[in-house]
Amino acid sequence: ARMPNPAERLVSMTTFDYAIGVLIFYNTLTLGAEVQTKATHEGETGIQFFDVSELICITLFTMELCLRIFAFKSRFCMAVGFGWAALDIFLVTMGLTDLMLRLGGASTEGGSGALASAGSSAGKVLKIIRMVRIVRMIRMIRFLAELRVMLQMVVNSLLSLIWLLVFLVMVLYGFGILL
Repeated sequence: ARMPNPAERLVSMTTFDYAIGVLIFYNTLTLGAEVQTKATHEGETGIQFFDVSELICITLFTMELCLRIFAFKSRFCMAVGFGWAALDIFLVTMGLTDLMLRLGGASTEGGSGALASAGSSAGKVLKIIRMVRIVRMIRMIRFLAELRVMLQMVVNSLLSLIWLLVFLVMVLYGFGILL
């Protein structure tokens, strides 16, 4: 039996997954707060907390991805699952692209930087892709057994809910004809 290397032991720890989960949750909250703040304070340029927060998050996500690739090497896709590995690589690549566009002078808001015309459309696409990071929260459900059971129950009850809605529509339609 082969001995796992120290990096593999680190990324296989539940504590490491919880720490990344907290980072994902923090990033999700700051993305929502950024959207709300920028919508209510349109045109203001003094909101740098979100840029710094984004820089820290994308740096930590990149370090996590590199550490997982280094730890598992050719088994990376099998260890995390091909879908999750592809999603992580895609999100980190898009985050780095967003960071490069920001540093290159393009604003994700469509500002007047050197790449403003590209930044206007590319920035909007990158903002949407940043929101896709929220999907990573689903990955953390595997650690919350009670939540996973509740979600499974909701999914299993959807067919019954649809039939209940059909029944309610028929009853309302019947009363609508009568009255």
